[in-house]
Amino acid sequence: MADGKTRLIGITGIGGLGKSTLAAKIYDEDSREFADKVWADISRIGFTELARRVLLKFGLSPETIQAIPEQSLGDALVNHLRQGRYLLVMDNLETLLQSDSEDNKNTSIRDESYRQFFYSWLQCGGKSVVLVTTRERLDLPPIRCQWLSLPGLEPVEGATLLQALGIRGTEEEFVKFSQKVEGHPLLLT
Repeated sequence: MADGKTRLIGITGIGGLGKSTLAAKIYDEDSREFADKVWADISRIGFTELARRVLLKFGLSPETIQAIPEQSLGDALVNHLRQGRYLLVMDNLETLLQSDSEDNKNTSIRDESYRQFFYSWLQCGGKSVVLVTTRERLDLPPIRCQWLSLPGLEPVEGATLLQALGIRGTEEEFVKFSQKVEGHPLLLT
């Protein structure tokens, strides 16, 4: 999955392209590569809850976790991730993002706890990997990050999908429609 130097892998693309499906495939198939793993839909939980869940899953006792001050949970999570080879999947990161400019080219995290976690992890991470799915690429230091962009289907592939779904029409109509929706699988279906 990662080369040992990559600490954060981001999968980007518009909604419905299969970012979460790809992450789930990695989560399921690369499990032998990691001592343990956690999947978190971060659109539904704040950083405090995420950190506590991950630390509990990775072996810390509930008492130990409760004794960690809330402002220190990010450091505790980074330190624990550094001690082993873990996979942490953070799905739906776009729910935490905001554009920093009118042209939407720079995107940052509006939740300071998450932002601090990512920066700390990239600076001093270990053999663990954090995998994020997001519609927009996060503005993070490029070191130790790998971003994978998922494009839509090619027009011919979209046409093939429409034919396989039993939609009536000509190949030319299918290709035009696929181009119109930019190969977006959910729109095609």
